[in-house]
Amino acid sequence: MTDLYDDVPETDTSITWVQRPVNTRTIRSDHAYKTMREQYRIECMVRRQPDGSKGDPCCRCTERIDYSLQYPHPFSWSLEHIIKVADRPELLLDRNNWSSAHFGCNSMNGPDDHVADTGEPSEDW
Repeated sequence: MTDLYDDVPETDTSITWVQRPVNTRTIRSDHAYKTMREQYRIECMVRRQPDGSKGDPCCRCTERIDYSLQYPHPFSWSLEHIIKVADRPELLLDRNNWSSAHFGCNSMNGPDDHVADTGEPSEDW
């Protein structure tokens, strides 16, 4: 007896499916993304640092971020994607790939710029 559903295109292994590129502009303008981004900004703003200060520093220049400043001020807060969205668009909504940066530092990213330090490993592998 043959499988009842073996003739559907999804199961045909001879078909090469073309993956559409992720439209990051649509995702970034979505209400859910903007809400997640704002919640993350608030978490970063109130997080205590080892020296007792509040607010995450810039992941690029390590200077303090003035969370009261608004876009497009160069020292305002900006969401930095540690692994660039252009390289891995599926990580756009992954909070583990997010970090805080100055808008000016984040805007000056070149194609080969990377975040300087992602921390110490938890153990040697």
